[in-house]
Amino acid sequence: MSASAVVAVFGPRGEGSKRIIPPSKAQLRTLVEAAPDDFRLMLIFAASTGARAAEQWAARWRDLDLDKCELRISRRVDAYGEVGAPKTTAGVRTVPLSAHLVAMLKAHKIKSKFSKPEDLVFTNSHGHHIGHDNLVKRRFLPLFEATKAARFNWHGLRHFAVSTGSRRRSILGRGSSPFNRSMDDGEEGKI
Repeated sequence: MSASAVVAVFGPRGEGSKRIIPPSKAQLRTLVEAAPDDFRLMLIFAASTGARAAEQWAARWRDLDLDKCELRISRRVDAYGEVGAPKTTAGVRTVPLSAHLVAMLKAHKIKSKFSKPEDLVFTNSHGHHIGHDNLVKRRFLPLFEATKAARFNWHGLRHFAVSTGSRRRSILGRGSSPFNRSMDDGEEGKI
């Protein structure tokens, strides 16, 4: 066999990957309560929609139907700012939003300089995509240091949504999520 031959080696699924453990309600509540308003919305959005970070940062106002309390996920943005389809075909989906999250999004839209249908929901100061790694380093990780909360990674917020039923509800169109119930009750921070 020549040195230029390519050989693919497949191991067991998940080999080398870390197990993602979602945060507890108490852990998430601690971070949400300590976060500034704009970042609090980002955390609650991630934890209640189950959106991947790349999908969250690609969401535009036209993807939100705030009257129907729904988010349509149809794209993602990569680390280089390139926009494309979600990770999988099942990634194109409609996700229900709690009444509390919708109220927060409406308030955010009113305050935002970027609120046209084609504008991103979450932007950097220039109206462009948020750099996920930068956001994690400058805003997410410092919250753990400030609160002394047990650390988890951003993807853990997606797993939180799945573990509380938010994601299942969005796929099946039924069910109940303790997170969404507490948010619907208007109990900000009662995650």
